[in-house]
Amino acid sequence: MPSVLFVPGAWCPPSLFDPVRLCLAAKGISSSAIALPSVGGTTATLDDDIAAVRAELLKYIDEKGEEIILAAHSYGGVVASGAAEGLTKNDYEGKGKRGGVVRIVYMAAFVAPKGASMKQLFGGEFPPSMRVEDDRVYAVGGADLVFHDIPPEEQTKWLSVLTYSSLASFNGPATYEPWHTTPSAFIISEEDHAFPPAVQEQMAQALGTESVYRVKGSHSAFLSQPERVAEILEELSK
Repeated sequence: MPSVLFVPGAWCPPSLFDPVRLCLAAKGISSSAIALPSVGGTTATLDDDIAAVRAELLKYIDEKGEEIILAAHSYGGVVASGAAEGLTKNDYEGKGKRGGVVRIVYMAAFVAPKGASMKQLFGGEFPPSMRVEDDRVYAVGGADLVFHDIPPEEQTKWLSVLTYSSLASFNGPATYEPWHTTPSAFIISEEDHAFPPAVQEQMAQALGTESVYRVKGSHSAFLSQPERVAEILEELSK
């Protein structure tokens, strides 16, 4: 069964995926989550984030011959797309090797055409839910923006680990469109306060995939509905 590598969105550390990873472990599925250089960094670019994910992928693919599902959240969708270039199962089979990225799962994540930056996807201006200070970008809106559907004490806990992202990461152009050759899936968060579900529907349509799931959860459905998201990932791993 493939392993799952979670690619966080802006402001999010790897620990945010601990609950869903525990659910996956109970199902016998190994997983990990990577720290993006742009999260808590001031100069890291989209290319730096892509390079970090590629380096992590190579540990599993080249060193162990593993198959990987990339599960990307929000901004992480653009990162995962770029990181998959040349590292898919098809690429490795063409070299007579084992392993590779077998699927990319976009969890309320951005599906960006090659050459488009996150800022361009926003229409050229950052939305009211973001605040730019010098070379940093912060989320505005607290728990209501990203995980309004978890208990108050949990909101306090997880808000304490959120940080900022580098402004540079939002200005870098997307580098690859893996969905043309690699299986993909989209998980729509139907009660998302940060990323309108209607826009998520458009992103899912851009993938051209039949694997579209809907979860009655917030922008961080993997945190508020970890068992359901784990069930979807288990289904996609078969």
